[in-house]
This record gives sequence, structure tokens and C-alpha cells, in this order.
Amino acid sequence: MDLIKKIKSKKELSGLSDEFVSSVLSEILAKNGYPQKLDKKSEKILLKEARAELRRYAGQYRKNIKKSKLLESHISSNERMPYYHILIEEIKKLNPKSILDLGCGLNPMAIATPGIRYYASDINESDLRALSDFFRKKKIKGKVYYQDLRSSRDFPAADLTLILKVFDLIDKKGHKNAEEILSALPSQSIIVSFSTKKISGRPMSSPRRFWFENLIKRLNFKFKTFKIPNEIFYVIKRP
Repeated sequence: MDLIKKIKSKKELSGLSDEFVSSVLSEILAKNGYPQKLDKKSEKILLKEARAELRRYAGQYRKNIKKSKLLESHISSNERMPYYHILIEEIKKLNPKSILDLGCGLNPMAIATPGIRYYASDINESDLRALSDFFRKKKIKGKVYYQDLRSSRDFPAADLTLILKVFDLIDKKGHKNAEEILSALPSQSIIVSFSTKKISGRPMSSPRRFWFENLIKRLNFKFKTFKIPNEIFYVIKRP
């Protein structure tokens, strides 16, 4: 059994793309100077470190649930379930003919409709397979595809881009990825959200992201905010 299979043997990580797991594993190997040939002790430490890092991106937001309630299996989506109508109303105000959803999780199951072309990207292959089935059954035009937002800046043209609870995950130090993504997006409108509570469930002392507001202003974008329990949204418009 190779390292990727061993890492993905944990249920909460099993849906992640091999490509993404390999990328994170390579970064850890290069950064921490593991020997080229791992002994059992080194391998055990490496597996623990890799799994901890990967849980930042996926595992901590997943819970076990029956397939019949797939949308509720993603903790962020499940928290948002009673309030999706608020987000959908904000989207309708922007009247998009196409939507790009970055780090989408299972959000498209609540948002996508046949009248709007929908592009959905994520690192979780099991979510992407479920979305492909959903798009086919609901006759939604668009594309479901893998994308690692830590490095990829190739985005399809869309009227509106959604980036929900993503930036806190892909930027551990500084906000380089957030700035590069916002600058590279071709969309006229962008909706970005952040959690207003910690993983522990406690509310954040400062739920607004002032660094993000300063970034938006520096890019000369206009924005407004709205909130639902546990989440703050920034509705951004290019000049």
C-alpha cells in the first residue's frame, strides 16, 4: 500500500483527489527533510502530519450521514441549509447567466438551476462525482472539475463567482492566494464568505475580516456585506 492510499484509508479523507493528496505530501516531504527511504517510525510521523494538514482542507468539514441526505453531510452546507434562501436571493439580485463556484463542496445542489450555466470546482472527488450526477439529472449545463486553488489561476468566464469559506483554508500565512484569485477572476460580481465561529463552535471575537476589506479596497472593488448565523458574506462588484 503506497503512502497516498494509507493517508486516504481514513474515511474523512477518502474522497480527496489523489493529485491533491500527492501535492500536500510532496510539500511536507520537501519542507521537513524526511529521508528518501522511510523507516517505519518516519513513515508513521509523516502520515500523521499529512493527515493533519489534509483535514484542514476537507476532513474537519465532513460528517457521516446517509447518501439520501448528501448535502447535509458537509458541515458548512448543513449549517447553511435553513438560510440558503437568503444567499439565493442575493444571487438573484445580481441576475447572473453563469456562476463559477470555487471550492464548491456540495453547494451547487442548493444553488444550481437549469437556467444558469454552472462551473463547480473542488478537491474532493467524491463530491465532484455526486455533483456530476446531480447536474446530469437536473439538466444543468456547465462543468464539474478538480482544481487546487493554492496554485491554479485558470478560471472560466462567468458573471458571478462564489468563494464560500475558502480563503481561510488556502492561506495559512498572509493573503497571497486570496489576492491573486480575486485579481485573476474574470467575473464582474463575486460573493466571498467567511465563518464567524471557530472550529470549536465558539464565536469569533472579530467576525469581520478587516484584512479582506482592505484588500478589496486596494483592488478598487466595491462591496457590501450580509450575515446569516455563523457566516459573513461579502458581495463584491468590479468598477
